[in-house]
Amino acid sequence: MSAAPAAVLGSMLSDNVMVAAVAEAARLGLPVLEQLEKTSGLSGEVLATALATAFDYRFVAREDLQAADPAFDLLSAADAQRHGCVLVREDGRQIGRAHV
Repeated sequence: MSAAPAAVLGSMLSDNVMVAAVAEAARLGLPVLEQLEKTSGLSGEVLATALATAFDYRFVAREDLQAADPAFDLLSAADAQRHGCVLVREDGRQIGRAHV
């Protein structure tokens, strides 16, 4: 992951950058994240960290998500698959939603 502080990463995804990426993705029929990677020049964990910072979310690294337990009592496996995400818990408390 980038050594840049989270605030710097978040500032790389200004409202203008995100609005432009969403509009261009709609125009081209591309997934928004794919276009946001192109527009921002960020990808992977760096892009995820920047998005978390921009929206004031907690970033959870892949290895932490893999160690977490799915919360299928809140969102069934079938619904998780349909929505492309899963709710997860760590130490019995919900920590977030992961897009898969």
